[in-house]
Amino acid sequence: DDSAKALRYYEEALRLDDRNSSAYAGRGQAFDESGQEDKAKADYLKALSIDPDLNQVKAPLGIIYYQDGEIAEAEKYMEAALAVSADNAETQYFLGLIRYKQGRDNEAEAALRRSIEIDGDNDDAHYFLGMVLIRLGKEKEGTEALERATQIDPKYVQAWFDLGVAYYNQESFLRSIVAFKKAIQFNSNKTDELKTVYMESYANLAEAYRQVDDIDQAIANYRIAVSRITNDAELQTNYGFVLGRKERWKPAIESFKKAAIIQPDAISYANLGWAYYNLAMYDKGFNHPRSRIEESLRMAKPALAKSVEFDPDFIAAQLNLGVVLNDL
Repeated sequence: DDSAKALRYYEEALRLDDRNSSAYAGRGQAFDESGQEDKAKADYLKALSIDPDLNQVKAPLGIIYYQDGEIAEAEKYMEAALAVSADNAETQYFLGLIRYKQGRDNEAEAALRRSIEIDGDNDDAHYFLGMVLIRLGKEKEGTEALERATQIDPKYVQAWFDLGVAYYNQESFLRSIVAFKKAIQFNSNKTDELKTVYMESYANLAEAYRQVDDIDQAIANYRIAVSRITNDAELQTNYGFVLGRKERWKPAIESFKKAAIIQPDAISYANLGWAYYNLAMYDKGFNHPRSRIEESLRMAKPALAKSVEFDPDFIAAQLNLGVVLNDL
């Protein structure tokens, strides 16, 4: 377990015999275990150039190629490794990942299931099996595989997130809420990928709360989501609608404005005009000054006019524009 010391011995062996394939393989493994994948790859390839039958380096070489995104090379070496030993859990797992990347989902499922048969405690194997099964339309089995991944590793952020998505798509919204909360709770935000999952967890949690009609919680989580995700028109629109449910028309208008900037189309401007109109009616209901009501109507007018300019056949926008003009 002392890779630095191992490296010194392998380098001495290679100084004495630069055709020692086992020394290249061993040094490659030492580089691999110390996170120096480029050096490991070079040594593995050198070992194979000397001894093409040196099977011990084929699987780790395939893994490095997979991690580098070179899927065709990864497939070549992984298949060669499996031809020698088909009962290796890690090799079957990485073959499953390769097939998943290639969109060969049935083969991915078979490889991942075989990996789990050999080693049932690999949480990643269960996770990717779940994702493959869901992609194959086997939602129930896929959800169970994701659940198993979170049982093995209760802090598996990506598994909790995708489990939340699976529950949401099955309209199991309360379970979805629990899963998204777990994805937030255990997220360390240490990588860009985890930061993205963190932000999307809040957005999805807000949407799940909206589905169960817990509008206060929906608003609270949308507020966090839009502070982090600034380029999503649908997110801004949904936030605007839940604010409207609570008759908080001014912040709703701000959300619809942002949505219209991100995605300027008939629907975005119709929503903005609708919100301005509702603010006018809200003020009217409380007998606020006529000038204040008229100001909101005058703001609704160009937004709705812009909507029908984008789509003259948009009935809702035409109707609301007619109502606003009539009130003015």
